Amino acid sequence: ARPVTPPAAGLTDSLAEPDVLDALRRAQAPPPLRLVLHGPHGAGKYDVALALAHELGSALLVVDVRGWADAAEVRAQIQRVHRGAALFGWLPYLHGVQALMQGEPQRLRSLLDALAEEPSLGFVLAMAAVWPQAHAAALSATRIELGFPSAERRARLWRRAGAARGVVGGRGGV
Repeated sequence: ARPVTPPAAGLTDSLAEPDVLDALRRAQAPPPLRLVLHGPHGAGKYDVALALAHELGSALLVVDVRGWADAAEVRAQIQRVHRGAALFGWLPYLHGVQALMQGEPQRLRSLLDALAEEPSLGFVLAMAAVWPQAHAAALSATRIELGFPSAERRARLWRRAGAARGVVGGRGGV
């Protein structure tokens, strides 16, 4: 896990679609924020998560879940992420969940169970593959679909990514 300080840009700098902006703002209240961002590679899920962290006054804590070995480790790591998020005000960004969906359903189930056991933990989870609404509902998470960005939005996202390269932790990738 690594904290990433968001660049000074908000949601409106990352998104042009008013319906997505409205859905994101609705998902922020009441706390905790539990959000599943779904969309193709290049849709800007990581950039949206950075913008959300900025609006919340938080750093984004990028957490790669792929290396967690079993249910016990998944549970221990989620508890550790929760403690760090509570202590430092981080917004966890769960990365690598798609790999669990595609080949490791037992670890995915362990992750879902561990997140359900920590109801006060807010997070952003990013998926390129279809994330079943039932999973989002089980986590009390809002599922938002991001389409592939227009040329204008893609240019804006790339400018933001370039600005973020100097930031500790670099860029996401789901």
